[in-house]
Amino acid sequence: MKFEGVLLVSVVALSLNAVGCASRSAAGLDPVHFKYDNSELTKEAKSVIKQNSKMIKTSKVSGKILVEGHTDERGTSEYNIVLGERRAKATRDFLIAQGVPASKILVKSWGEERPESSGQTEKAFAKNRRAEFVASIQDEDLDKAQQRN
Repeated sequence: MKFEGVLLVSVVALSLNAVGCASRSAAGLDPVHFKYDNSELTKEAKSVIKQNSKMIKTSKVSGKILVEGHTDERGTSEYNIVLGERRAKATRDFLIAQGVPASKILVKSWGEERPESSGQTEKAFAKNRRAEFVASIQDEDLDKAQQRN
């Protein structure tokens, strides 16, 4: 999914992990991790999404939540974009099942393009198989930003 012609400004917590890769997630919202070559939500992932959904529903975040799907570097770029999108959509669908309005959620796949961890170990690969939550600006602010471009 592309956001052509859309300026998406995100409010995120950016930090560098131990290997110097940037970590993106909305403040207080934990990422969800997946098994290799899989977009099915584990028990642990569902638990994380339930916690995140409570925070989204009770917070003052009035904008949209962008769910970004990520993969490790194994597989082709094209395959990983599709897998990342399936992960983001599975996460979105479970958020909706928890009572977060569908109109509040966007999905985007980065495939392997934005790793959480560098390295060729299973531990590094596992960190990269994830969906992250990014709080975006309010709709009216997005509309104004689009009009200026």
